[in-house]
Amino acid sequence: MRRGEEMRWRGEERRGEERRGEERREERRGGEERRGEERRGEERRECEGQKMVGGCVCPLEKGKFGPLAPAIGEPIHGARNLEVVDVQSKQVTVRWEPFGYNVTRCHSYNLTVQYRSLVAGKDETREEVCYDTLGRDPQHTIHNLTPYTNLSVKLVLKNPEGVKESPEMELQTDEDVPGAVPVESIQGSAYEEKMILKWREPAQTYGIITQYEISYKTVSSFDPELDLSNQSGKVLKHANETSHIFLGLYPGSTYSFTLRASTAKGYGPPVITQFTTKISGQSLAPRHLAPRHLAPSPLAPSS
Repeated sequence: MRRGEEMRWRGEERRGEERRGEERREERRGGEERRGEERRGEERRECEGQKMVGGCVCPLEKGKFGPLAPAIGEPIHGARNLEVVDVQSKQVTVRWEPFGYNVTRCHSYNLTVQYRSLVAGKDETREEVCYDTLGRDPQHTIHNLTPYTNLSVKLVLKNPEGVKESPEMELQTDEDVPGAVPVESIQGSAYEEKMILKWREPAQTYGIITQYEISYKTVSSFDPELDLSNQSGKVLKHANETSHIFLGLYPGSTYSFTLRASTAKGYGPPVITQFTTKISGQSLAPRHLAPRHLAPSPLAPSS
């Protein structure tokens, strides 16, 4: 009887020792898992510090995270819901849906905005890095654009394994004030008492030309006795009119013309030129033989 009890006691002791051994092994496995998780977290943090450097090798790609590591590969998709939030004449701001590791599939990635435009008949393509990628409402502003220009914009997501692009978006920058009327295009056909002025529209319209403004005044005359105070004024011309006839001018007088174009955003820079009317034969006659008394004659703008 005592022998049977002793055997049962020894059996229970062995089973207790086995349970304690199993508990110790469980503790060791738990400690190793915790240490592994800490290592994986540290490696992720190191990799995040490098994610804007194109082409760097992410620790994820080295298999350091063991069987629990997520799969590595090209991005799942490009940026989604790309939209314009602000349009100005020389800059555009776009926004997109935020994304995380489940889309990039690697902590080493970069996001760029590519945009194409047609400037002066030349197709230009540029690319900029988007640094605001981790916020709740990521966005990017493209600067130094040409006013009133069509743009094609898309986002490009890259990691060491591949590239994904967003759908391309079409937009147009806002209007701005136009450039100057080409001074070399201004022509003046001078007569004794009239002047025909012609010009071309600005090379850089930066929008739709709405009108031209011409300011004029007399700066000097062959006859020093003439009253030139009323020889000044302003003329407005429609966008499709690039000439004007000035009537009622004084012979032998020099006139200054200031010309500028306008869009819906306002007037562009002015250009100034001068032309002199012809001298009549009567003006050249000696005063004691043919005295001439000129009454002030207002300018009569005419198209």
